[in-house]
Amino acid sequence: MGRKKALQAKVVAERTAVVEAEKNVSASINHAEDVRPRVEASKAQLETLKAQLEKEQHELEHANQQVVLNKIELRVMTGRRDETEATISKEKEFFPNLWT
Repeated sequence: MGRKKALQAKVVAERTAVVEAEKNVSASINHAEDVRPRVEASKAQLETLKAQLEKEQHELEHANQQVVLNKIELRVMTGRRDETEATISKEKEFFPNLWT
């Protein structure tokens, strides 16, 4: 008889554990559903920021290239050919895609 009561107590404890686990799963699902819209909004914002960063990087690269060309043009216009050659070789190191 003692064994039967011990088994019944074990079954009750396991059922209680299952009910608690079901509550936890349900709470986790509800939390995930609550958080999902914010996660999706954050993903969209991240994509927007990535696109903006890429655009600004291209603009910066273009501005840097324009500065290099302006330096070279200024040196050519002022007749400082030796400085022009030095500028070109130095700028080729920093902006190799400008020369391709």
